[in-house]
Amino acid sequence: MFKFVMVANALLNGQSFAEIVRSPGGKVSALYHIVNSSITFKQDASTNYKLVYTYKEASSSVERKIPSDNIIHLKFFSLDGINGVSLLRSLSDDMSTQSNSKKFLANFFKNGTQAGGLLTYKGGKLSKEARDKLREEWQASNAGSDKAHKVLVLDETMAYDPVVIDTEILKLINTSTHSTSQVAKVFGIPKHRFGLETGNMKLEDMNLDYLINTLSPYLESFVSELRFKLVPKKDLARIRYRFNTDGMKTIDAETKAKNAKTLLETGVYSIDDARKEYGKEPLPGGIGAKHLVSLNYTTVDQLEAYQMAKATNLPIPKGGEVNGE
Repeated sequence: MFKFVMVANALLNGQSFAEIVRSPGGKVSALYHIVNSSITFKQDASTNYKLVYTYKEASSSVERKIPSDNIIHLKFFSLDGINGVSLLRSLSDDMSTQSNSKKFLANFFKNGTQAGGLLTYKGGKLSKEARDKLREEWQASNAGSDKAHKVLVLDETMAYDPVVIDTEILKLINTSTHSTSQVAKVFGIPKHRFGLETGNMKLEDMNLDYLINTLSPYLESFVSELRFKLVPKKDLARIRYRFNTDGMKTIDAETKAKNAKTLLETGVYSIDDARKEYGKEPLPGGIGAKHLVSLNYTTVDQLEAYQMAKATNLPIPKGGEVNGE
């Protein structure tokens, strides 16, 4: 949930924040998400222009300064490297079009699929107030889905002409995927993730496409910020964060079994590692922890000694020994 909240805020609001709580010894003990409206930040000349964050709760007037080392500042897009930018801003026109389209459809059905009309009063000239009152009374008497297509009763002083709307416009609004396509385009999401088009790609290929071309930059940005703020400098070469995306790479059981077999035969996996992939317990006595290596493999120096021995008719070395060494 913490990761979800951080990513959702970074995508929708441009950036997200979390405070790092450390123990007296400097170790990270907790991470707390901070609502965007409760925090501000700026570069401070007194700290060599590092960012200084100011936290203020909505229900309190007390402010608290937080150094940049204790703030996870997640942003996926930025124009200055400091302030995060939401890509949804570039879709303001598209979002407005979509909102107005939905309102148009809602009003269309709210009025009983009547798009409106022209009510003519033949009894004389009406003031603006009288026209407004007549419109409101007409709307109250005839609008709504429960009154749709019922008989209208008019006297000789009034005439009603309905406005005919092109049904193709309604069809276009109801089936439009333009806004969805624009969202996919801005965030770099393949259209098949929205169900717009799939082509002839297999599910595994679609997942790899999504992982490599879309998710990878987001995941790398997240783990880079964590590594920069959470890992001590002395441990940077030893500690790394990564997202486990194995589930997206292997979908069907046949491919999973084939990959496990290859890793086992090449010595990357032990038997216990392969069993773990299928939820099995390790073999007793630690016998499954050993890695299997083919006898057909050898090191380059042993291969060179083997070839030299053959060329000079010397005994073929055993275990890589040459001339007793």
